[in-house]
Amino acid sequence: MVSHDFHANIVRAFDLINPDQFSDFDNHERLVHVCDSRVGLCGFVAIHSTALGPAIGGTRYASYPHQNAAICDALRLSRGMSFKCALAGLPYGGGKGVLMATLEGARARSRAEMLGAYALALSQIGVEFFTGEDVGIEQRDVEILEAHSDHIVGRPSVGGMPAPWAAQGVFVAIKAAIQKRLGSDSLDGRVFAVKGLGAVGLTLCKLLSDAGGGLVLADVEEFKVEQARAQFPKATIVSTDDIHAAPCDVFAPCALRNSIDETTVEQLACKIICGAENNQLTSDQIGSRLHARGILYVPDFVANAGGLITVADELEPGGYSQQRVQKRVTMIGETVRQIIELSQDEDRPTNHVANEIAKQRIRDASLSEKQPRALRV
Repeated sequence: MVSHDFHANIVRAFDLINPDQFSDFDNHERLVHVCDSRVGLCGFVAIHSTALGPAIGGTRYASYPHQNAAICDALRLSRGMSFKCALAGLPYGGGKGVLMATLEGARARSRAEMLGAYALALSQIGVEFFTGEDVGIEQRDVEILEAHSDHIVGRPSVGGMPAPWAAQGVFVAIKAAIQKRLGSDSLDGRVFAVKGLGAVGLTLCKLLSDAGGGLVLADVEEFKVEQARAQFPKATIVSTDDIHAAPCDVFAPCALRNSIDETTVEQLACKIICGAENNQLTSDQIGSRLHARGILYVPDFVANAGGLITVADELEPGGYSQQRVQKRVTMIGETVRQIIELSQDEDRPTNHVANEIAKQRIRDASLSEKQPRALRV
C-alpha cells in the first residue's frame, strides 16, 4: 500500500470560462486537473456526459508536448466514451483520464506512488468515475490502482485484460463491414493492413489470419514488429509512414490516434477502414472525404467497444458474466450493419450517422430519469 499525503490542491476543477480555446470541448460536464509534482503526477480527468449513468473510461499514460495537448486528448476521448456507451447500449456516460508521462521537474519516486496518488484523487473529482486500463497502463498498474480505489475496472481477478475483447469486437465489426461492402463476410483471401501491434492489434492479427486473411503489418517499435514477424511469417512488413497507402481490403488502425488526416485520407488504397484505434480521424470532416471516395469507415467508437463492454460488465449487479460479454460484443456487428444501411439510404458519412444516433440517445436520457446505477457486488 502506498503511503501518501495529498497536497490540499491535488484536484482542481476547471470552470472552462472560455471553452472555445479547446476545439474538442463539447459541453463537457467537468474537467479536473490532478497534480502533485512530488510523485510526478500531472493529468486530467474529463467527464463528457453522465446522462446515461456514471462515467466510465480508461486512463491513458502518454507523452504530450504540453498540458493543452493532454487536455484536448482527454476531451476527445471522453466524448468518444459517451458515444461508445450509447451505441453499445450500456448504462454509463463517458469519461477519460489522461496522465502526462513527461513532467518537467517532477521528482517521481516511483510509478507506484504516482498511480497510487492518482487513484486516491479519483475520490475527490466530484463525480462518479470508473476507470482502468488504456494506452500506457498495464495490468500491474491496474492492480496498484485497485489497491487505492473502488472505482477501478478491468481488474485481473475479475474480467481481466480488455484487449482480447476489444480485438474480438473489431473482428466482428470487420466481418459485418465486409459483408455489407463486398457481399460476403468471408475473410479468406482478403488482405488486412494492421497499424499498431500492441495487445489489441496483435490479437486482431491472429483472428484475421486464422480466418484466412493476409496481413500487412507496421508498428513504430521494432520489437513488436519482430514479434509479429515470428508469429505471422507470411505477413508483409512495411513502415508506419506507408501502411495507410498499402493496397488492401481493410485498413485497421490500432495505434494511438489520428491515423487518418488531411494528407493520408487521399493516399488510402483500401475499401474499408475498421480498427481499434481511438480518434482515428483528425476531424469529422475527414469522414465526409472518405464517404466521397467510396471508402467505408466503421466509426472507431463502434468497432472498439469490446474492451468497454467487458470492463463495464464487472459492475453488473449479478457479477461478471463472460457469456453476457460475448453476446454484447457479437451485437457490435448488428450495430455496424444498421449504421452502414442508414449511411447508404441517406447518402451520408457513417461517422455522421453514428454521431447523431449516439447524441440522440444521450439527449433522450437527459430528458428522463437516469438509468439505475449498476453496483459492484
